[in-house]
Amino acid sequence: MSRQIQIRRGTSAEHDNFTGAIGEITMDTTNNTLRVHDGSTVGGHTLAKKSTTLSGYGITDGANTNLSNLTTTGKNVVANLSMPDIRYSNLTLGATGATYTAPADGYFSLASTFNTNGYLFMYRVTGARYGTTLPYNTNQWVDSFVPVAKGDSIIIQYSGTASVQGFRFIYANGAQ
Repeated sequence: MSRQIQIRRGTSAEHDNFTGAIGEITMDTTNNTLRVHDGSTVGGHTLAKKSTTLSGYGITDGANTNLSNLTTTGKNVVANLSMPDIRYSNLTLGATGATYTAPADGYFSLASTFNTNGYLFMYRVTGARYGTTLPYNTNQWVDSFVPVAKGDSIIIQYSGTASVQGFRFIYANGAQ
């Protein structure tokens, strides 16, 4: 014969005024959820249901991997995260504050040594804002990259004098 376990239960309002014992599990009969208690938090901690957790992200039965369902912004993010191609263009680092525009989807990559303590800001100013901020010490190697979509612009600001080992635009795999 099987055994039956019954736990304390109550409405959501009752739970909101209840402090359970450490490790106690109770049932919220209003929301059909469980709450775990730690002995001090009034109301305990609600455990999420599968339907609540996934539906909050637009997922009903698992992840949809059909990229045609993504918005233009989502497609740009996916393109920016694709593996780099073997194709690249060497660039010349201009004065601090210079702007560079991406000829295709890909990455701006900067590898350099700076001769004094300072900083490097390398960030995208069009599209979704993204970038890196790196403080550095004298003669420290700095390696940074920023993914971009075609037409996005980045700004590079730095202090000190740079000894550039490589400043490139690296094309994303399949980028035109």
